[in-house]
Amino acid sequence: LHTGRGCISLTPYTSRTVRVRYTLGEEFSSAESLMVVSRPDANVNFTIAEEPDCLIVSTADLTIEIDRRSAAFTYRDNSGRLLTREPASGGKTLTPVDVVVSVFDDSTVA
Repeated sequence: LHTGRGCISLTPYTSRTVRVRYTLGEEFSSAESLMVVSRPDANVNFTIAEEPDCLIVSTADLTIEIDRRSAAFTYRDNSGRLLTREPASGGKTLTPVDVVVSVFDDSTVA
C-alpha cells in the first residue's frame, strides 16, 4: 500500500497475527528480519475489501481497517469489537537516522 508518507505492507501470519511493515522508501528491505523469526502460513485465508473511505483486511479472527486519508489503522476482533486504533492523524512516524557500523575482521589494520 503506497501512501503519501511511505509504504505499508500487511502480511497475515495466522488468522490472529498480521505483520505490519512501514517504510519511508519506495520498497521494503530484502534483508531478513532479526526480530521476526516465524514464517507466514500460506494457508491463512484473508480478504481485502475497498470502501470509499477505507481498505479492510480481514482474516477469520481479525479485521484491520485502514483509513484512506490518514492511513490510520483500526483493529477489530471477529465480532467487530474494537481492539485498538491509531489516532485519526495516522499515528505512524518514522525519522531517518544515520547508522554507523564498525566491522572488525582479520583484514582490519589497527
